[in-house]
Amino acid sequence: MTTTASTPAQVNRRRHGAPAWIIALFTALALALAGCSALADGEPGAPGQLDAISVAGAGPTSTWYQYGAAICQQVTTELGAACTPTPSTGVVENIRTVGEGSVTMAFGHPNVLADAAAGKGQFSAPVTNLRSLVATYPFALHVVTLKKSGITTLEGLRGKRLGAGPGGSVDIEYFQAILDAAGIPLADLQTRQFDLSARVGALRDGNVDAIVALGGAQAASIQELAATAEISYIPIPADILAKVNAAQPAFTAGTIPAGTYKGVDADVPALFGFGVLFAREDLPEQAAYDITRLVLEKHDAIAEAVPAAKETTKETAGNVPIDLHPGAARYLKEIGAVS
Repeated sequence: MTTTASTPAQVNRRRHGAPAWIIALFTALALALAGCSALADGEPGAPGQLDAISVAGAGPTSTWYQYGAAICQQVTTELGAACTPTPSTGVVENIRTVGEGSVTMAFGHPNVLADAAAGKGQFSAPVTNLRSLVATYPFALHVVTLKKSGITTLEGLRGKRLGAGPGGSVDIEYFQAILDAAGIPLADLQTRQFDLSARVGALRDGNVDAIVALGGAQAASIQELAATAEISYIPIPADILAKVNAAQPAFTAGTIPAGTYKGVDADVPALFGFGVLFAREDLPEQAAYDITRLVLEKHDAIAEAVPAAKETTKETAGNVPIDLHPGAARYLKEIGAVS
């Protein structure tokens, strides 16, 4: 019988179990008080008790949720830690749950994280205990209808039923910025709120005329819709995108390439921005280092599960709206992503 010698790292893992930061994290969380629910209003809370590492995304069919699941798989495989993806209503809830300590880390949009840090927008006071880990792939605002609707322009949406995210999601805020730039009041549309899977179903079943959704250029929910219905995108004109960028520099003009979705045979001009993986400032430094390292070092494996993750790169990893966690900064400096 052939035997294979264990490496020192394997022997060390068998002897000592999970990395020290995981043990320290669980111990600290077990001793901490439950977080303060007032965090949504900007009041910092203490870390809540956790029995596992968790990553909050958005709805269960969202790209963020799938990305969190792929990161969790790497955390479990490479670090030996239990890790669970967690659904949420969106970035506002993610900021609250990470800030109060009931979730370890989460995805967010740059402008909302900046608003939270400044106590603006949906935050009545600054949320100061969050830190960035890494900027992820660029996301797009998808504005989708069915071909049979005949809607081909923003103007064509007047008086129509629009499916948007539930309270706490921000897709409608971004879309309103587009409408404002186009001179179309949001009140001219009949806005209805659903989570992402229900939104897609409502469009497919004819209960809304169009939907807006934030996600990677290759959004699984839109791909599933395109497999069962003839979809079309409502393109955002270049001059409108330029006006939005001037008002909100975190967002830029981009293109959803032709062929990304079945039946979409031309490039689609769209609004883009970078997602951000963030955590509490008191996440152990080595934990932040290891998680940030896995997001970039295991890029190819993660991208097999989440195609949008192909566009998470070290060149843009430091494009974050709030301060980097010291552990994340240490790793990003090592690879030359930040100075």
